[in-house]
Amino acid sequence: MTITRAVAIVCGTASAHLRVGSSDGIVVNAGAGDAVTLRGLDIAADPTNTTFSGIRLLSAGSLTIANTQLRGFTGTSYAVTIVPTVATVTVLVDRVSIASSAATTAGALLVSPNAGGTVRVTIAHSRFDGSAGTGVRFDSVGKTGVTIAALVDDTLFTANNVALLAKAPAGTGTITLTVLDTTFSRNSYAASINGAVTAMFGNSTISTNGTGLIVQNGAVVRSSGDNRLGGNTTDGAFTAQVAPR
Repeated sequence: MTITRAVAIVCGTASAHLRVGSSDGIVVNAGAGDAVTLRGLDIAADPTNTTFSGIRLLSAGSLTIANTQLRGFTGTSYAVTIVPTVATVTVLVDRVSIASSAATTAGALLVSPNAGGTVRVTIAHSRFDGSAGTGVRFDSVGKTGVTIAALVDDTLFTANNVALLAKAPAGTGTITLTVLDTTFSRNSYAASINGAVTAMFGNSTISTNGTGLIVQNGAVVRSSGDNRLGGNTTDGAFTAQVAPR
């Protein structure tokens, strides 16, 4: 299904089911001022699907994905792919569960706008589970002038390879990231922050992972002072700590 204008697809009493096989499940290619809402969906990948996403955003003014689960995605595509061509888009992911297959080489959710693009994204009350790739990836690799502003709140990352990745190589753009009330557990790598990224973690738990925190290439990762970073094979460290009020 391709969405080309402002619309709300809402299922309030039981999840509406969509199976993804030989093409992307839902493609959002609406106008730059259009608001699109997807709520109450159950999106599953056919076992033969190794290429396509459950939801792919190409163009819209805003996209809300709420009360939705995606499962069984494998291969080279993320379950949710946010790759807008418009100048600015706002994305809300609320109460969404993405359980990826162990065969996934991509991951659960990718945010990577075109050159010069801005994405403002909030991920709240959600779960990312079991990706052999990346749970959530914010990425400006190979682009220029990209701006990503992201909030991750009250979310669980468990049993992923890399749970959360924010990567902005020099000259490609900037990423600002706030992580609040979030738990990282049983991931190979909990959080990898790389390049022109400024991040703040508050009241979050990073424990029982292989590696807790990786900070590379000039990234700044601050702690509000009330995080719990410990009990990992390798903990890593914040670059700075701000005393909580």
